[in-house]
Amino acid sequence: MKRIFSIPKSLSAILVLFLIFALSGCKNEGFTIQFQIEVPNLQFIETRSYFDGEVYAQSRLREDGDALLEVGNLYEERFENSQKTPLDSFGLSSFQIQVYLLDHDMNEYAGSEPLSISVEYGKVYTVTVGGDPESGLTLKLD
Repeated sequence: MKRIFSIPKSLSAILVLFLIFALSGCKNEGFTIQFQIEVPNLQFIETRSYFDGEVYAQSRLREDGDALLEVGNLYEERFENSQKTPLDSFGLSSFQIQVYLLDHDMNEYAGSEPLSISVEYGKVYTVTVGGDPESGLTLKLD
């Protein structure tokens, strides 16, 4: 005779309440910026984000194995609350993002002007990276 494992009703209720609480809180934990690349032959893009004009974070967008970034692909950067860098301590409407191109030696050789986005928790924003290295990069919020 096989024994079937069952969860007591009280434990089931606690688990359901925990899941509801956890899922409802997720929307207030951060926001996402998706970068759509329109510039060919890029290997790396460095992003810098700002709140109130001060650098908040820096990251690097790249493909596995350092392959070239695919034109038309979306590359995501998630901004979350943490004890080290709580988003709640900034005015979300002061958010700005800027991108720079890096060469194989990780030297910057082109950049964009900062793009201001009045962000909200739980939202996803798509930013198109266009232009070219000679005349500069452009950022457009879609």
